[in-house]
Amino acid sequence: KHRYFGFDDAVYASARLLEILTHEKQSMSQLLSDVPKTFASPELRFDTTEEKKFAMVKRATEILRDAGHKVVDVDGVRVTFEDGWGLIRASNTQPILVLRYEASTEARVKEIQALIEKTVAQAQKEVTHNEALVLIDALVQLAVEAGPQSAPPVDPGEGQCWLVGSAPTGGW
Repeated sequence: KHRYFGFDDAVYASARLLEILTHEKQSMSQLLSDVPKTFASPELRFDTTEEKKFAMVKRATEILRDAGHKVVDVDGVRVTFEDGWGLIRASNTQPILVLRYEASTEARVKEIQALIEKTVAQAQKEVTHNEALVLIDALVQLAVEAGPQSAPPVDPGEGQCWLVGSAPTGGW
């Protein structure tokens, strides 16, 4: 019997491993000799803001899913491949994203890392762009509510635009 109590406990797991090894004739390295070798990254941190981190993970999930990758979206997004995986998750305690990668070769870890980092950069760009659009929409709404009489009597100059309701009455 495994006597699993339904929660993680490193001290208990260590004691159980020692107990199992005392009853085995093989060493731990012999018991694990048929487990395939994998290569993994350390936990990498991507700085962002509290306001953006969850939106970035959501957008990264959409990007990876739309690209046809197999994703698991529990507590972040994990994209899985036959020979490895990549993870993006928002930290619960800091304004960062946590990134991890694992694969059967070092070269494949680098490929997965490139995909994940490209996805995070795209998600960051799109989330930031969407926030700017929301701000512009709010400013336009304020200008519309204020009416044309409150518009500044200034020509914005070439390459710029007038706020809604503030264009000159004679047109452009």
